[in-house]
Amino acid sequence: MPNNIFSQPLPELVTALKEKEVHDQVLARLERGDDPMEILNECQRGMEGVGLLYEKKEYFISGLIIAAEILKDVVNLTAPHIREIHSGKSAVTVLIGTAQGDIHDLGKDLFITLLQCYGFHIIDLGVDVSPQTFLESFIEHKPQIVGISALLTSVIDAMKETIALIRSEVPQGASVPLFIIGGGIADQIFADMVGADFWTQDAMAGVRFCQDAVKA
Repeated sequence: MPNNIFSQPLPELVTALKEKEVHDQVLARLERGDDPMEILNECQRGMEGVGLLYEKKEYFISGLIIAAEILKDVVNLTAPHIREIHSGKSAVTVLIGTAQGDIHDLGKDLFITLLQCYGFHIIDLGVDVSPQTFLESFIEHKPQIVGISALLTSVIDAMKETIALIRSEVPQGASVPLFIIGGGIADQIFADMVGADFWTQDAMAGVRFCQDAVKA
């Protein structure tokens, strides 16, 4: 690898969409034993820079696509190392999908990868998932946590219906699952509107919520 591989901070490389340089630096840092979660956090900060440039119209959709591919690559590189650190298994099942009417999955997939690294059992329903599909999977797998992801505000009714439907079908005496929502639309007002227990735009914060739920 070139000697100047560390000449530019990782967040800056991500923001600049330098795919090969990001890949090479992440590999080199993993090889020397750097904390994989810190590497991932730095890349997420770089993604925030991409978002700001998109808002300023300095980046366009093509830039977002490249940034998403960079982050997926980083997740794939760091995931085995994170699993090695957090090798303990959890009996907790998390059912997750992107709300009906939305096909965005980058944040969902990152969240899933991190949950798997921490030993959670994941049922991934994919994207554009109807309330009925959520319900059927809930009945089949009986997850302790249900996660719903979305980027579009237009899916609020679908998210609200999903949560209400599952809650209404929980058998008497059984535990009601905790509901977490995530994505670009997530905030406290939105969570209150759809009836969620927790909201986040940070995948790692979502993992910590799930870990706390396990301890409760």
